[in-house]
This record gives sequence, C-alpha cells and structure tokens, in this order.
Amino acid sequence: VRYVHGAAFVRLASPYLEPNEIELFKIRIASPEYIEDLMREDLFGAWVDRELAGTAGWQPAGDSGTTARITSIFVNPIFTGLGIGARLLVDAETRATYAGFTNFAVRSTPNAVGFFAVLGYEISSHGVSHVATGHDVPVTFMRKMQPSGPPGGR
Repeated sequence: VRYVHGAAFVRLASPYLEPNEIELFKIRIASPEYIEDLMREDLFGAWVDRELAGTAGWQPAGDSGTTARITSIFVNPIFTGLGIGARLLVDAETRATYAGFTNFAVRSTPNAVGFFAVLGYEISSHGVSHVATGHDVPVTFMRKMQPSGPPGGR
C-alpha cells in the first residue's frame, strides 16, 4: 500500500507541488502514523492479477453524521487511465452509503481536482492538509451530495 501511495503521489502530484512537499509526503507514508491513519479507514484495493493497482477508503467526516470523507484514492501509475480510480471512488461511495452516509467529502491535491469534478464533486474551499510537523500541502476541499438517502434508511 505504501508503495502504491508513494508512487502515485510522486508521479501524479509532482507537476503541481514543490519538491519539498513531495519529499514530506514520502516521509509521511513511511511513518507509523500513516499506517494508523489507514487502519481507521474502510480501506480496500483493486488488483490486476497479483498486483495492487490502487486503493480507496472512507471514514466518517466527523460532522453531523451524514458525510463520509473519501480517502486514500491512489492508483499505481502503471494502471492510470484505465478507469480504476473512478471505479474505486464509486465503490468507496457505495460502501459509505450502505453505512448510512448521504454526502461525501474529499481533500484533493491540485492534480486530482479535475478527476473528482468529473465524478460529481464540487469545490467548497481551498486550504492545506497536514503531512508532517509544521508542514502542510495545498488541497482543495470538495463535496458531493447524494440525491437520495442510503438504501434502507439509516
């Protein structure tokens, strides 16, 4: 998982972020805290044969209980452009919907804003995300509202 996240981030975010921001993220994914964060998510992977092609996850956003934060959408660079990321995103939304969440939020790095926009997410604000002590990277906060509630109610 660390390899896929690191490779995807370096390859896809490098044109949009400063080299020191890329290095800080690489340090973060090597940390024990990163694994602890992943363990708090409903994290799952997409496989092509025996190769981990990508990951996605979700967790409660900590608001009123209706929003799930979509997390850890990473696709191994050798598998980009095949629709794996979109499928992973839909699967994360579906899992969260079945858990009773009706709205979704993401913290998108600049390279992924268009990806989320195509899949129905709208920009709500801009800010930063913590990657290391005293260091943040720019992110765009995006939201998507479901037109109806979860299957079977909450």
